[in-house]
Amino acid sequence: MKINSKNDFDILSVLRNLKIIGIFMRLAERDKKRKYLKLIPYAWKMIDFRMSENKVLGNLKLLLASNFPKFITK
Repeated sequence: MKINSKNDFDILSVLRNLKIIGIFMRLAERDKKRKYLKLIPYAWKMIDFRMSENKVLGNLKLLLASNFPKFITK
């Protein structure tokens, strides 16, 4: 198996930004810190960029687009 550091970076970037979105949603909902909601679109743009650049993540892109709330995927 060949190691592809660019592929690994893209995967880790997507995972990190999904975690960030989850944390921001928790802060907004549970802790009533709504200011974090405005930061979510930037994290989503990073996810979308990584998925667009890496064809391995194509199925994930479809899954996220069909399951994430529309305000996140703008």
